[in-house]
Amino acid sequence: MTSNLIEQLRASSIQSLLKINKFKEGLPSRTAFIKSKLGGRSRAEIIQLGNYLSEAFLLLGRKDRSQGGLSSAGAVWEALVVWYLNLCLAGTKAVCLRGGSLCPAPIKDAITIMYESIALRSEPDVMVISFPELDTQPPVASGQEMMSILNMIAEQRFQKIGVINVQCKTNWNDNAQIPMLWNMLYNQARRGAVIPNGFGIGRRGMTLNNAGFFGYAFATVPTQKKGPLGYKPSSLEVLRVKSMSCGNYWGFPSISGVCLNISEIFNFFMRNVDVFPNVSSIGAAVAKYYSEGKSKVFDPNDLLLP
Repeated sequence: MTSNLIEQLRASSIQSLLKINKFKEGLPSRTAFIKSKLGGRSRAEIIQLGNYLSEAFLLLGRKDRSQGGLSSAGAVWEALVVWYLNLCLAGTKAVCLRGGSLCPAPIKDAITIMYESIALRSEPDVMVISFPELDTQPPVASGQEMMSILNMIAEQRFQKIGVINVQCKTNWNDNAQIPMLWNMLYNQARRGAVIPNGFGIGRRGMTLNNAGFFGYAFATVPTQKKGPLGYKPSSLEVLRVKSMSCGNYWGFPSISGVCLNISEIFNFFMRNVDVFPNVSSIGAAVAKYYSEGKSKVFDPNDLLLP
């Protein structure tokens, strides 16, 4: 049994990852690799797992370059990012979700990109969402009831909610153009500016400029053969995502001027300390759980690290 509503949502998020067949198939090998990097499982070690996230992905890298193979690889990378961020965020009022099934409707409406009367993009990517009050709400009996409460709180307390949309891509070439363009549109919407030529962001009365915080981030493996050391500050890929409002990340250690490790995304919580958890709480709950042998709190399967 989870301890509160935010942990119930986190458990549902983790459980949803197990529906991705390739992620589930690779879990034993990747779990063994990740556990080998933990040692004493301190707070610092939990956070620093982000340095090995790309290596964990590439551990079972696929050579299948078909459309289906690329899609499958992308889903696995997203799942690894969601798993890692939830591991660090456990015990806080923030959670990481993949896709639209668990994302509250008011948030989905606020990020929907419209062209005149047509919704061009309404499903979120990977979302880090910080909710007021959910860490004090008890868990409920069903997923339907959970979503009903999430929708209600998201609508009523939207100005107190922090949202970071994380666009995940396995490679880092032409794909960097897409998040660069979305980032430009979202920045305009966040400022409340009019977007020309019939485009707009938000519907049903929900707009990003009313949120407590909104930012857009890019997270890549990347899978290119040149590896992380092959990128320079002047590389076209780097320049394309340089202006992301919430940063540019990968699963390797940070390289100055090129890309930050995914763990650095938590520093953006300092942009609005009223809506995001205190950075000192990141990784703390899981580290304490492992070190003190507390009764089970985090579901499911100890966040996939038994």
